[in-house]
Amino acid sequence: MSIYIRELARELTLHGAEVDIFSRTHGPRDSRIVTIAPHARLIHLDAGPPETPKDQLRNYIPEFIHNLQEFVYQENSQYDVIHSHYWLSALAGLPLARNWDIPHISTFHTLQMIKLMALPEERPDNTRAPSEEKIAKSTDAIIVSDSHEKEFLMHFYGVLPSRIHIVPCGVDTALFHPMDRSQSKQAIGTDGKPLVLFVGRLDPLKGTDLLLYAISMLNETSDSELLIVGGESQEEPEMERLKGLTKQLGLTDLVRFEGSIPHNKLPLYYNAAEVLVMPSYAESFGLTALEAMACGTPVIAARVGGLASLINDGSTGYLVPWHRPDAFAQRLEVLLTNPHLRDAMGKAALKRAEQLGWDKLAKRVLVIYKKLMEQFPESAIVTKQCVNYR
Repeated sequence: MSIYIRELARELTLHGAEVDIFSRTHGPRDSRIVTIAPHARLIHLDAGPPETPKDQLRNYIPEFIHNLQEFVYQENSQYDVIHSHYWLSALAGLPLARNWDIPHISTFHTLQMIKLMALPEERPDNTRAPSEEKIAKSTDAIIVSDSHEKEFLMHFYGVLPSRIHIVPCGVDTALFHPMDRSQSKQAIGTDGKPLVLFVGRLDPLKGTDLLLYAISMLNETSDSELLIVGGESQEEPEMERLKGLTKQLGLTDLVRFEGSIPHNKLPLYYNAAEVLVMPSYAESFGLTALEAMACGTPVIAARVGGLASLINDGSTGYLVPWHRPDAFAQRLEVLLTNPHLRDAMGKAALKRAEQLGWDKLAKRVLVIYKKLMEQFPESAIVTKQCVNYR
């Protein structure tokens, strides 16, 4: 989500907009104002102690709103549009849009009910789903990344289709592009074996354990290793659980836990890999898949959410309709042992990714902003957007 907001903000400024991104202060090293591009600022506001757990952040939304209004008053700023990201930010955006009489667009990025349908054993936040329904019914427009989320909002929350706009996520094709595979392998310290890659936060929803089971089923002729990129700490519970499963399956010599990697280093990993695997149980879009495709790397992914519209099954990779290790192992076996097929899929993946550069998508978002501004004539004073997120 942070990548989405940053890249969208940068591209919007190239088309004449000014963007202020408001976020909570997360620690003492957060500067009050950070310039992320000409005419785009990240502004940190106090809203509860920086170390506040995520499930308690809602308690500090009134403080966030108050401090945001104080900042705007002191700068004598005016905004044309509020674009909120995530449900907590939208709860701040709703009263601000009403007070300022300007349009409010919301992007959820993930919805709790979709997550619970995918993993019903997860402990729900009892306030989140009702809040998301309120937001869906109250904002002037909703931007979603795929038709699956649009259909969900229409069916479960009764949102009119005319209020929902599908704009897929984008990719920075200047950063993510094909590179020499053998040199990339050397740069990240792998020994040249076929490399299976997973990139993402370590969360049961991502299905990383399913991938470990799939790796354990591969025929010895594949001679591959698995690299898991993600996880803020080597001691976090999900990391420890996955490491325990790796040992239990006898994969210790075949699996490497890389931890968190700076975003600008990820192209090396995508280019070093023969295939990226995303066995997620739910995925609003799947930016990781798009980044890999932009590097010419095919993707094997679960047929869920935005992945189903991003990946062309059998052309740019494979979509797996069942969350079963053997189904993923079968497709891995095919790609790892067929370099000509793998290269053909990689070329098709690259061609698909080139259609989703941020420039094209920012233009589509700007059209949505301007159409809404026409419905709020008093707001069309300056060309500034106000974007709120966690």
